Amino acid sequence: MKTNYYVYCIISDFDKNTVFQFNGHDGEEILIVPYRDICACISKTNITSYESTLKNLQCHENVIENIMKNYTVLPMSFSNICKTKEDINLLLIKYYDQFKENLKRVEDKVELGIKIFYRLDFEKENKSDKEQCKSAKEYMFRRFDRYLERKKRTESIVAVAEDLHIKLYEISKESTYKKPLRNNLIFNGAYLVEKDKIQEFSKIVEEVKEEYVSYKIIFSGPWPPYHFASIVKEGEEDE
Repeated sequence: MKTNYYVYCIISDFDKNTVFQFNGHDGEEILIVPYRDICACISKTNITSYESTLKNLQCHENVIENIMKNYTVLPMSFSNICKTKEDINLLLIKYYDQFKENLKRVEDKVELGIKIFYRLDFEKENKSDKEQCKSAKEYMFRRFDRYLERKKRTESIVAVAEDLHIKLYEISKESTYKKPLRNNLIFNGAYLVEKDKIQEFSKIVEEVKEEYVSYKIIFSGPWPPYHFASIVKEGEEDE
């Protein structure tokens, strides 16, 4: 059966004699493919694609997190598989400058995540209005009034998340966030933070949690810097 190669991440400043004390997918040994002063961390596989199961996703994440303990890592996307070692070499050669630039960008830094939830209960209001209004016209006016009320209330609710973001952004090197406003999720952010600033970051989050107890604030990490690795492939979108 043909051997393929699963690529987990790119690292620099590596020791060619390093033996990793953990395994990858299907219990395979973690190997390195070097090029100049960077290398790809890989394992052998006889398949061409892994399903996005919890087990497979956790394995991918665990390998990268273990490597991250001793190296600056540039994480690759899940199920990134090359057919030959020559393909891996070509990948390293072709994107060497971008790999180096990104490794420098995330050196001595980690990704920290923030999710903020707030129960909006708009659906309950819709049902109540429908039951109480005596005509379609009255219902439409009530809907418009509700829209204005909700807009003002939502802006007030989201303002708390924005205030927290400003505080966290000030001690971060980079950040990215969304305000989805669905399923009670009002803010979803990722921050690139220097390792020696993790405690300060955590302290700010805890202070905001204590101040705004009606919000559910979830702090996660440290993670590999997935949101801050940007490799532009020729003729393709950012990877």
